[in-house]
Amino acid sequence: MSSKLIIRIIFLTVFLIIAGFFISGPIFTNSEIKDKVGQLRAEGSTNEITVDFKTKEFQELPPIVQKHLRNSINVEQVTNKIAIIKLSGETRHDIGSEWQPTDVELYCSLSAPSFVWVATSEAMTYLWNKTIITFLKNTATSKVKLLSSITTEKTEGVKLSQSSFLYYILNSVLCPVVLLPSQNTQWTSLEKFKAEVMFWNKSKNATVTFYFNKSGNVEKVETKDMFMPNLIEAKKAKFSLHLANYKEIGGYRVPTYLEYQWNLSDGDFSFARFNVKDITYN
Repeated sequence: MSSKLIIRIIFLTVFLIIAGFFISGPIFTNSEIKDKVGQLRAEGSTNEITVDFKTKEFQELPPIVQKHLRNSINVEQVTNKIAIIKLSGETRHDIGSEWQPTDVELYCSLSAPSFVWVATSEAMTYLWNKTIITFLKNTATSKVKLLSSITTEKTEGVKLSQSSFLYYILNSVLCPVVLLPSQNTQWTSLEKFKAEVMFWNKSKNATVTFYFNKSGNVEKVETKDMFMPNLIEAKKAKFSLHLANYKEIGGYRVPTYLEYQWNLSDGDFSFARFNVKDITYN
């Protein structure tokens, strides 16, 4: 056997191994996501959601919160367990970086603080990253996978879990039933169009401030307890979600434009902005 033939065989073998890896990688990643979504469904499967605007608990909510929930929830019976939210927009890592086209599928429980966030960002043509953030059973994990195959970054820990709990509350504007009075929530009026909600779940608690307009729509959600990532030591920073373009989707009136922003001492930094493409409650 000639040396040229041996080199060709080696090259072909290596090529097939690499190709097989990048073909099978996305398959395993999709299987992992499907498994996490299954866990998400199971986590809140025993919790019942009741919509009743006549209860004492609802009547004791701040008036602007009552108005928001009445306007946002147009269903009497909630049999759905999760919301599947599809977003399309762009993200960036820091102020000086370029915006990257990004599509997101957010699977959010309607009855328990848990979610699965799957974002696909296109760094350049034929090169993308898939970011998978899961918050299940009060524990968060974040993975970044190159071409949906190679894990290039993995993060977990108490600070990520606390930030993910806050992230769930912030995004609850897309799942209004989450904000109904329950044994895990406590609303406090701050001003006529401003209210604060405290959420707690087992060992975790968090406080988020909601800003409303005269129509009862939430225009901004804010927290001071989010841990800013990508630092040697993650520290708390002010964080806000800006909302606009409310529409009726699946029995709920929800915002269809979302902009995520860090509010730092040296200025505001928007790092993600999306349009809601579709929401399925099932």
